Amino acid sequence: MGTMVSEAIAQHPQLSQLCLLSGRSTSKVRNLATRLSLPWCSFKLSDSLIDHYLKDIKVVLNMAGPYIETTEPLIMSCIRTHTDYLDISKEQQSLQLLFQSLSAQIQSANIIAIPGLGFDSVATDCLAALLRHHLPTATHLNLSFAFSNITDGIPVSRGIWKSNVRNMFSAADMNLACVEGVIQEVPLFYKSRTVTFPNAGKALVATAGGANCYIASRSTHIENIDTFIPIDVNIMRLILFAWRVFAFLLRWIPLMHWFILHVMDYSLTKGPTEYQRKGKRIDVWGEVRDAQQGKVIRGSIQVMEAYGFAQQAAIQGVLRIIGDRQILPGVWTPSQAFGPEFVLSIPGTVAYTFVKFEHSQQTAKSSVSSTASATTTASKLAAQSIPPLLHGSH
Repeated sequence: MGTMVSEAIAQHPQLSQLCLLSGRSTSKVRNLATRLSLPWCSFKLSDSLIDHYLKDIKVVLNMAGPYIETTEPLIMSCIRTHTDYLDISKEQQSLQLLFQSLSAQIQSANIIAIPGLGFDSVATDCLAALLRHHLPTATHLNLSFAFSNITDGIPVSRGIWKSNVRNMFSAADMNLACVEGVIQEVPLFYKSRTVTFPNAGKALVATAGGANCYIASRSTHIENIDTFIPIDVNIMRLILFAWRVFAFLLRWIPLMHWFILHVMDYSLTKGPTEYQRKGKRIDVWGEVRDAQQGKVIRGSIQVMEAYGFAQQAAIQGVLRIIGDRQILPGVWTPSQAFGPEFVLSIPGTVAYTFVKFEHSQQTAKSSVSSTASATTTASKLAAQSIPPLLHGSH
């Protein structure tokens, strides 16, 4: 992912003149910077070294995972050097560090921190915020996404696999849901439902993931949130079994995680090629519901594949931080910082018309006897199309 973003920055007329490429491996950074004709530096994540290189930097875009290892030293240096911070993390532990543990320090340092500028968080966060805008009284939120051609798929990068293994080992990245306003750990696939995606069609989805739920909760303040992924019933059972066995091995057998990470270094690819990503698109679906009033709004967007989307979202985020000081100091989700329509600024994003459903009560008379009658109440579901954009937007 870091290489993809660096390549895009090198071709950008503004950012290519401002960028300083950095990393922990001198040889890797030097080779990439030489190929892209970008200035570079290399340093380990120790306080004095980071401060030295960040003292004249406007904003850091952190793409160095696992974020459980890199977020804290970088954000602490940003606080000391008054440098804005962005990342593409979807790791819950790093999100909690920024939003909860260090929020006051970040605000006091008069800097901006925006984590989660990757595909998952930006697409679902902005869609959730758009839906809540149209139903401010929403009590429930469901989110999901699927390849527009549901049989499509692309390889997952080595860095993402390694982050997942580390999180399983540390128990830091559990399946989360928001229940009555409280973010809590829930069993994997503890809920399922059927969703109709605009291009992928009807699919069975089950609850999985946590970062999307966490960020959507920060943005919308909706009390009940579940995030879903498409799943086959038989595969679901297999994944549950494998997940439990794998998690047990990682946590209880010494050096198992170290061994697996080293195997990954030699056996996994760095990520999908441009050819593998070409033409792939993703449907993102959301639903908000007001349980008291019986109102429901469903909406969808379609975006480019995850790696290209994250690349563009990260670059757009940097450009907005450099050019816009209207964002107040503090820790923000993408939709809070840049507005719910930020996702629509990413090239290739398509917004579909939202649909509002509302239960209306109808009263009808029915004959009970020759001398008496009774009334029965029936519920009718009325559907209304609404534009997905915010009121007054163009």
